[in-house]
Amino acid sequence: CIRKTFEIARKKPAGDQFVFVNLVDTDMIYGHRRNPQGYHDAVAAIDAVLPELESLLDDGDVLAVTGDHGCDPTFKGTDHTREHVPLIFKTTGSDLLTADEASFGVRMSFSDLSVSIQKVFGKTPRGNGAAFL
Repeated sequence: CIRKTFEIARKKPAGDQFVFVNLVDTDMIYGHRRNPQGYHDAVAAIDAVLPELESLLDDGDVLAVTGDHGCDPTFKGTDHTREHVPLIFKTTGSDLLTADEASFGVRMSFSDLSVSIQKVFGKTPRGNGAAFL
């Protein structure tokens, strides 16, 4: 999936685009199967390519990286767990974020991301959630 993400980022399709990438291996292959080393390696691999992916952003592009739930690979059982998940949100050519790094605090809902993305694209936010921008 990450290779496909880079392909799309390098092609720079014309017009407004929204690309959603689910890097599911961290969850499906390592988290639910309780493989801490595999989980660590998968997250480290994603982390390692983020600077390169960020370098491909043009003005007006948005990069959002998050998880939809926790999945502690050291916990007993195979259910989701309740950790906080990361939220990295990068825009370029915009005054929405004035610092390279900002804390969005603890969000009350995953739908906050949806509302924030709608706001970035100039849409009237619909649905539940509160924009963090």
